[in-house]
Amino acid sequence: VLNEEKIVVIHHSAGATDASDFAAIVRSYYRYHVEFNGWDDIGYNYLVSPDGQIFEGRGDDLLGAHFCGTNSGTVGICLIGNYQERFPAQAGLDALRKLLAFKNCQKNIDPQGFAFHLSSGLNLDQISGHRDGCSTLCPGQELYDYLPVLRQAVEKQIFDSCRTLEAPVIQISSIDHERIQLQWNDPYNQEHGFILEIAENDPEQFNTQLEFPVNTTRHSFPFEEGTLYYFRVLAMFPRQLGPCSNIVS
Repeated sequence: VLNEEKIVVIHHSAGATDASDFAAIVRSYYRYHVEFNGWDDIGYNYLVSPDGQIFEGRGDDLLGAHFCGTNSGTVGICLIGNYQERFPAQAGLDALRKLLAFKNCQKNIDPQGFAFHLSSGLNLDQISGHRDGCSTLCPGQELYDYLPVLRQAVEKQIFDSCRTLEAPVIQISSIDHERIQLQWNDPYNQEHGFILEIAENDPEQFNTQLEFPVNTTRHSFPFEEGTLYYFRVLAMFPRQLGPCSNIVS
């Protein structure tokens, strides 16, 4: 069943923390879910081992079985191990962070955002713990308490690697007697909008800012005769701004 993923749900397996053959552990989960539970496949979309291996379960865009019967709109990621009283190994957390950054870039999910989850009727963090929607201790108290730090780390990972942080390029496409037609490129995949900065007569004093929604790449600016205008553009991201473009006049 195809599934539009909006909420990433973090789990722990509640066992096998100190295993040495995690591929065998994943196979055992598969057998349990399919042969004992009668499901079509393993319940999780992905699994991450404490030593940093990433295993594909059901994979991308397929409806999982991991969120107490309200699975639509979610992707389930299980960190193998029991983290109720034990903090996860760093290698596993690093792999989980990278996988979350990939999923958030791929699905345009804000790692520190919220979304209404229709199946459960809940407003959830877009990176949530299993217990946020179900009566369970999962993903363990230690891992659950770490989720705010993990969300911040995923956001930084996205900004550093998933987004293309080259500066946009702006140009004047045409001028008539009343308006200047401006156009710029959009080299990003997760900006929240753009800011057009305008200076009058002095290219060091950009005192006017106009904000535009995501994917905007043009603007028609009314000008006054006798004023020399300078323009530059930059993108808005959650809690930070991208680099400024070139300046055109």
